[in-house]
Amino acid sequence: MVRRGRDGRRREGFERRKLMQGMMLACGKRPSSIATIDEITRRIEDRIAAKFDREVPAKFIGQQVMRELKKLDAVAYVGFASVYREFE
Repeated sequence: MVRRGRDGRRREGFERRKLMQGMMLACGKRPSSIATIDEITRRIEDRIAAKFDREVPAKFIGQQVMRELKKLDAVAYVGFASVYREFE
C-alpha cells in the first residue's frame, strides 16, 4: 500500500512498523502492551484494506490512530494528537 502525505502529493510506502512505533511513542510510559498496540495496528490495517485499493491518505491513518488511542488511553491520545495536529 502507498500513502499520500499531508500535502496530498508526497507518497511513501505504508509500513506497519512505523505505525506501531508512532503509537508506542505516543503511549510512552503508559500501561499499554505491545500486544495491544499490535491489535490496534491490525484493526487499522483491516480498515485500510476494506476502504482503499492502492493509495491511503495519511490523514485517514492519523484519524484511525487517534480514534483507537482515544479509546485506549486519554494521555496517549492527547500526546499523539498534539504531534499529529501540530498543537503548540
